[in-house]
Amino acid sequence: MVWRRKNEELNSKNLVGTVKYGGGGVLVWGCMSASEL
Repeated sequence: MVWRRKNEELNSKNLVGTVKYGGGGVLVWGCMSASEL
């Protein structure tokens, strides 16, 4: 899951569970957070 503010860039400290899903998980979570927020 990605925890960030609208104007905040994606930082590694804001990413949780990316290791579990691998490198592709970062892109998936990024797209979800951008569309959901």
